[in-house]
Formats: sequence, C-alpha cells, structure tokens
Amino acid sequence: MSRYHNGGTRGEGLIESIIYIALLTAMLAVLTNLVVSIPKVSSSLKASRDTARSASIALETMTREVRAATAVVDASSTFGSSPGVLALTVPLEAGGSTTTEFFVENNILKTRGNGIWSQPLLFSGTRVNSLIFNKITTGESTAIRITLTLETPNRTGTTTASFQTSVIMRPTYQD
Repeated sequence: MSRYHNGGTRGEGLIESIIYIALLTAMLAVLTNLVVSIPKVSSSLKASRDTARSASIALETMTREVRAATAVVDASSTFGSSPGVLALTVPLEAGGSTTTEFFVENNILKTRGNGIWSQPLLFSGTRVNSLIFNKITTGESTAIRITLTLETPNRTGTTTASFQTSVIMRPTYQD
C-alpha cells in the first residue's frame, strides 16, 4: 500500500504554502503603504483647510471694510501689482473717520487702522504669495477687485490657492 493519500500528489502542500505567503506579503505591502500615506494626506488636507480658512477670514475682513469705507486713499494705495496696498477712509461710530490699510509684510497679510496695528489676518504658517488690488470706477460707483494667492507648507510640499472677489463701496451706490 502507498503511504500517500490516493487523490494527492507530492509537493502540493509546499506550492500552496508559497502562494499563500506571496499573497500575504503583497497584502502586507499594500497595508503598509496605506498606513504610511495617511499622515501625508492628512497634512495636505490640513494645509488646504488652513489656506481656505485664511482666505475666507482675510477676504471677509477686507470686504467688510471696503463696504463701510467712504473713500479710497489713492495716494497711499498700490493698485495693479503685488504686493498691493489698499488704504480706505472709514467712518467711526462716534463721528469722524479713520484710515484703514491692508498690506503685506514678510509674506503676512496685515491691517492697520488709525495707525494701530492689528493681528495678522492669516493662520500661522499660511503666507501671501500675491495680493493685488484693482480700483474700478464708473460714473456712479467705485469697486475694489481683490486677488489673493496664499500658500501653506505641508509634508509633501506646498498647497497654493488663488481667491478673488469684487466689492462695491456701499456709500457710492446708496445715495
């Protein structure tokens, strides 16, 4: 009588074991790659979120000030080039007015009102790549177009995004 099982052949167990080991190794390699890539993706998503939030805060602040302004101070503003400067005459609630400026210093968007510095308008790590103001004047109204390009570093490089808005100065169309 034969020592081997009637239906089997020699070496079948060894070949199956090698195939199983190869499949498990491939699956382990895929899982390892997935685990390694998660922090990179997370870093990139955080940078994108910080860039978008910084743009939202900056553009909302500038929009609010432009709408409240009674005039653009052309002599103190820089239009059509980066880094742009926007100086506005903004009325005070108690009467009178103040000058509010938006400008870039050391790649950080800043504002100054009545000669007093305020906090930067961007999240930490987010830098201004470009800030351009354009003044649009018609016979009846004045508008400011703002183009802002921001960049935020992350583990895989830098996230860069451009944002644009146009704002009509409210006093020029309310009369």
